[in-house]
Amino acid sequence: MAPGVSVILPVYNGERDLAQAIESILAQTFADFEFIIVDDGSTDNTASILEQYAARDQRIRVLRTSVNRGIGPALNIGIESARGEFIARQDADDWSIPGRLALQVAFLRDHPDHFLVGSQIRVLREDNASARITHYPLDHEAILEAFIHGCCIGHGSVMFRRIPRMMYTWEGCPAEDYELWTRMIRLGKFANLAECLYHYRLWHNSISVRRREAQRAVAARSADAHRRNLAIDGRYDILLKSYLRGNLAPAVSRDVGDLLRAARMTRDQQRALRSYARADLLAFRTDRYRVVRSFAVLRHCLGNAAGCRWLVHQLYRVWSLRRSWPWT
Repeated sequence: MAPGVSVILPVYNGERDLAQAIESILAQTFADFEFIIVDDGSTDNTASILEQYAARDQRIRVLRTSVNRGIGPALNIGIESARGEFIARQDADDWSIPGRLALQVAFLRDHPDHFLVGSQIRVLREDNASARITHYPLDHEAILEAFIHGCCIGHGSVMFRRIPRMMYTWEGCPAEDYELWTRMIRLGKFANLAECLYHYRLWHNSISVRRREAQRAVAARSADAHRRNLAIDGRYDILLKSYLRGNLAPAVSRDVGDLLRAARMTRDQQRALRSYARADLLAFRTDRYRVVRSFAVLRHCLGNAAGCRWLVHQLYRVWSLRRSWPWT
């Protein structure tokens, strides 16, 4: 019979921490899983460690590549051979708490409209000292908004429903997870559990450190694609909420504003946005260089009256500030 979960762990020269990662999965309270470990052309003692564990536990399946191809292709090999209802991730230098799989399986079975669930992550330094715990958004709408400017899903902590042909791409490396999530999120809802279920080691020579600039460039393209998908799907409320919060980088704010200003909205959509934005509209602040552009965006999204009210409020605020200056 097919297992409930397929846990996929890619590894390349990971002999240092591999045993701890494997043990953390074998110790799970949810036992109905297969454990697919993809040895991506390792040249150290990784193969020997995997042979010992595969002989000890029949749930472990070891797949090998002759050369190192990278984490994306290695994960695709694991996904293609997976038989479980759900796919869970695990990295070779991290570890999961014993109740992780049980909590995530329960969530996905209780929420059939959700496609993926992650968790909070404890980030560790190289000496295993805790550096911080993430505060990722929990619900789908908050994740949609957060994706506008960055990734808020811990790659190693996720569990998602297995769907054929949903694979990692070469174009997504070295931010292959964020690129995949921005495509996946159109298939179903995402969530993060409030519990910290995963421990992540941050090494000085990790990919996120060595290829930081390339990772940022790919992440920026993925965020750009996500913003355009929101506009295509008519989720102007998410774009407007992010715009009104005023916490976007200038280039991202300009891009979101352009998408909103180019949107073709019906009167019903404008009415819904006005009702939604009423509480945040007057609190929205912008610098004097962006007042005209912001006014054009709000006028297009919320109508002439709402846009003019906001503009008058901004002008009054500037006038009040100038009156309080000691040199006027």
